[in-house]
Amino acid sequence: MQEKAKIQHIPVKVYRTADRLMIAAPMPGLQPEDITAQVSESGHLVIQGTCVVCSKMSKSF
Repeated sequence: MQEKAKIQHIPVKVYRTADRLMIAAPMPGLQPEDITAQVSESGHLVIQGTCVVCSKMSKSF
């Protein structure tokens, strides 16, 4: 059975320069390579993370 993604609203800080956009968001327990950020067609920022350690731990019980 596939788990449904849990939607959370988290505070973010956005920094912008002439050629870059940087987002700082607290995502405890996640590594940078486990996080993706996308802008939806409607203009919403979607940050998604997958806890690899968590899924490994749940399989070991």
